Amino acid sequence: MAKEHRLRVQIGTTEDGLPITKQVSAKSELELADKAVEAIIQSGRIYDFLPRENVLPPEMTKVTPEVKKTSFREYTRRWRSTYKQGKAANTEVFLDSKQNILLRWFGEMNIEDIRPDDVQAFLNERASKYKRATVKADWAMLKEILSSAVNDDIIAKNPAKDRRVHNPAEEGSGTKALTREQITAIQKAIPTLEDANERCLIALLVYTSMRREEVLGLRWEHVDFEAKKLTICEAVVYPVNAPVSKATKTKSSRREFPMGKALCDLLRPFRRERGYVISGEDGRAISSVEYNRLWKLLSSHIELYGMIAINFRTTFATMAVASGVDIRTAQSLMGHSTPEMTLKVYTKGEESRLPAAVKQLEEFLQDE
Repeated sequence: MAKEHRLRVQIGTTEDGLPITKQVSAKSELELADKAVEAIIQSGRIYDFLPRENVLPPEMTKVTPEVKKTSFREYTRRWRSTYKQGKAANTEVFLDSKQNILLRWFGEMNIEDIRPDDVQAFLNERASKYKRATVKADWAMLKEILSSAVNDDIIAKNPAKDRRVHNPAEEGSGTKALTREQITAIQKAIPTLEDANERCLIALLVYTSMRREEVLGLRWEHVDFEAKKLTICEAVVYPVNAPVSKATKTKSSRREFPMGKALCDLLRPFRRERGYVISGEDGRAISSVEYNRLWKLLSSHIELYGMIAINFRTTFATMAVASGVDIRTAQSLMGHSTPEMTLKVYTKGEESRLPAAVKQLEEFLQDE
């Protein structure tokens, strides 16, 4: 008969500190050891035999749940689809561009991990390539996205609004204006143009303050030769190659513009009952590719001094200053919402008038 092995195992203590034991028995020492361990485990004293720094009893162990963070990429796409729906086609293109720029920098980060120094590093990198206005637009969209994250209780503060964060980019030099000699030379060359689109395009840019999209959106129905005025109420933009017609840029942009004799004479030979003044087949608006081709041809036929459409609008504003047009009238002609917007365009022109202004003041004081 096999020998029975016995062992007393302490499974606890009394209130007086005396040991409470339990006897276990088995047919072999190995089985006895297993039963002893089992008794200790059941008593809860197993932790007395294990290193404290490595293993803690359940009541002393707190498992911290993993906090799920928010992907900047996924949140930005969700924010865009939720809050930026129904925008004009050209606005959608602008948003696409800015979103792609932000995702290239922050796309692999979580919103909770973005710090003010990350934002500043982004602005510094952009400022090394672009002027202040461009960087400002990048920053504005980032601030809007992170403000939305604050409102959604994802983060407590917006790191893009930290006081230390700033736009380090330089101010742009502004849009260049043509000189009086250059604009006069172009005026003299316009009548030599035989193509209707070429002549009407450059005539409208030279003799009005119209934006490029307003020129391309002008219809013959809005050209009144009898009253000698243009009604500027439509714009053609290019989110992609195909033209998209929309209302003018702002409420102030919708305006009537008086036509001088020179502009009337240049447009009248090509007058039609309806359709776009700058048009493709059947009076339709031209595409982006067609516009670029038209500008290239125009530049080959007359000297444009390397300028593009926006330069002619700036030139109009500058010439208005030089001729003494008051700011309110200029604001109306330019289609600006505020005088301040017009003054920004007028800065260079005002500087050119300073010597004459001083001379006028001196003459006024000497009249007594």
